Amino acid sequence: MCGIAGFWSRKPLHTPEKNLLKQMTEQLRHRGPDGFGYHVDNENGLGMGHARLSIIDLQTGDQPLYSFDKNLVLTANGEFYDYKRLRTNLRLEGFRFKTKSDSEIALPLYRKHGLDFVE
Repeated sequence: MCGIAGFWSRKPLHTPEKNLLKQMTEQLRHRGPDGFGYHVDNENGLGMGHARLSIIDLQTGDQPLYSFDKNLVLTANGEFYDYKRLRTNLRLEGFRFKTKSDSEIALPLYRKHGLDFVE
């Protein structure tokens, strides 16, 4: 499975913290040697890193994933069961997708159900 790393601070981030995030994620290379992705929000003190193990959507499933309006960002490690059916239903409701990754369904499910989407 993939590896994720991150941190949150009440204070804005600076360059050293961004370098720390990259170092943290690099330590997870054994969990995901197929690619690395980062999201850093300096103003809100958020850093998210992702070490990818490509299993589903080998071409466009890189993370972090972003909603179309860029207001939501996600990095996930795991598998969403029955994601093809859920994705189809979400498309019928007007949600759009950029990838074929199972993880991407979490963004519209969160929009639709809030944190209860995990139910």
